Amino acid sequence: MFNVALISRWHPHSGRYSPELKAMPGVNISCVWDADVARGQAWAKELGVAFEPDYKKLLARKDVDGICVTAETSMHKELIVAAAEAGKHVFSEKCLAITTADAEKIREAVKKSGIKFCIAYIRRTTPAFILGKKLVDAGVLGDITMMRVRNGHNQALTGLLPNYWFDPKTTGGGAMMDLGCHPMYLLDWILGDVEELSATYSFYTGKEVEDSGAATILYKNKALGVAESTFTGFAVPYMFEIYGTQGSYLCKFDNPTATIDLRVNVDNSKATEALLPAKAMAKKDIIGNAAAYVIDVKGLPEAQQQLEQWVDGCTKGTPIPFDIDSAVRLTRIMEACNTSYREGRTVKL
Repeated sequence: MFNVALISRWHPHSGRYSPELKAMPGVNISCVWDADVARGQAWAKELGVAFEPDYKKLLARKDVDGICVTAETSMHKELIVAAAEAGKHVFSEKCLAITTADAEKIREAVKKSGIKFCIAYIRRTTPAFILGKKLVDAGVLGDITMMRVRNGHNQALTGLLPNYWFDPKTTGGGAMMDLGCHPMYLLDWILGDVEELSATYSFYTGKEVEDSGAATILYKNKALGVAESTFTGFAVPYMFEIYGTQGSYLCKFDNPTATIDLRVNVDNSKATEALLPAKAMAKKDIIGNAAAYVIDVKGLPEAQQQLEQWVDGCTKGTPIPFDIDSAVRLTRIMEACNTSYREGRTVKL
């Protein structure tokens, strides 16, 4: 049995992971910790598990093999470093830390201890985005020259986000630091190392943190990335766009009829179709020198979720692609966005 302790209900995603863990064979939620005792006790009661108010005692428990960290971002360093030193595996919500310096200290502890670590990059298990990555890696889109990812919601307007979500001391930022992590790790996954970036933030609601943010990023392969996120947009579609010298890939996600518009040079059509599941192929046309496909997202194969990949990595020794190095890279990029906005300049990495 693989025993997991849940660390804080601070993060809105905390409610996502307990059902996933409960559904996994051979996995048990053994206890809960939270810096907010009342909140932690209520959560433990809801789950029917023990509440452990002393974090050091929790890490000493024999029925804790790993921890799922959904605590304040500002607390990640102390929580994860202590867990690593105690030999406990770690699954952590993004962002890994507010500063690169703290992220580096976490990485040092993780690598020194040899524990299994996983960062929550949920969109890297989205089938439509995985297909885009496969097409890029296969070269059918040619050299990638530009990529854009946009996400958002209106929860800064509806009150669904807790008030503490807008405290820069614990979160490190607003829409860009939270939702913006998703575009940034997707861009990192496909485009690689950053050369420089520039970020702009908006404060429509007048809170201490940004409720909308956009960044333009130049990568070392000379591709341009654009990341956009907002807390104040009504029905914001999840846009995932890749543009290359031999093709383009556009996905408007998060709706019941989500489709992908894929266009490639006709010379690459055979290699492209070898990567497309037959049941996902909705339409094909030839438009000039381009093979144009409409792909039904519902026809794409499901991918193993990152939390399950972490458990398998801990129990079976299988690879965990969402590793500590990628987590540190993301923190570095997010800190650079904050620096760019605060100082009004392009930041070179």
